[in-house]
Amino acid sequence: MSALGEIPLEHRKLVEMIVQAFYPPEYFVLATNLLDMGEKGATEEKLAQRVKLSAKTVRKFMAKLREDGVVHGRSVKNAEEEEAEKNSLSHIALEKLHPSLRNQQRFVSNKRGEYIWFYKFDHLTKVIMYRWTKMTEQMARSQTHIDEWRCPNPSCISKGKIYRVDVLRLRAKDGYFRCPEESCREGTSNEGSSLGTRLVLTDQSKQKDAQKLDDLKKRFNVRMKPILDSMRRVDTMLSRAEAAHFALAYEDEDDEDIS
Repeated sequence: MSALGEIPLEHRKLVEMIVQAFYPPEYFVLATNLLDMGEKGATEEKLAQRVKLSAKTVRKFMAKLREDGVVHGRSVKNAEEEEAEKNSLSHIALEKLHPSLRNQQRFVSNKRGEYIWFYKFDHLTKVIMYRWTKMTEQMARSQTHIDEWRCPNPSCISKGKIYRVDVLRLRAKDGYFRCPEESCREGTSNEGSSLGTRLVLTDQSKQKDAQKLDDLKKRFNVRMKPILDSMRRVDTMLSRAEAAHFALAYEDEDDEDIS
């Protein structure tokens, strides 16, 4: 069981596996140090001091993790900045200002405040599942184009010809590989130009592609299994914690009604 404020071990494992599997070492250093700094996260400045990097460098790496949904960040104002804002024109609604002061409102600067980095594990589990689904779909659509292709038109003068690497120059504007023979047409494009018959993979190439895709899926599943297993455990822990929270809140409401 984790101490108050500490990130649970299973949550830590999930982050460590993700960052170690898909990011360079410097990301792993930052991600694990942020884990060590507790569930409330840490300011950018403190994280930078801990890993002995500049705040600018830390932000560059953490911004990538935030973009990918691994971490979250937010800006907060310290007490001095909040007091300064209260005493500034920015604290007054524009429509309540005297006309002579409204133009000054544009020049009141908003101070940035500290930036805090932290984890949201309920969001992270959803991101992992979404990306895993998308990668699986992408693999299912993938196909090795530099392979053996042929024209399926039995009347084509090039019937039986095999196109390999040179097939790349035969890609039409619609994205398909098409027969280059002028006498082998199957329709017209949106621009009105004739289109060659769409080339198809040879049976041998189809078998090769199927084997390659199967091997790729196996390697991918082996790599992702520990992450997905950990994600499901974290998701279960989060669901139980949420259920316990609502149960406690419901009991408190009952106590208030009785009193």
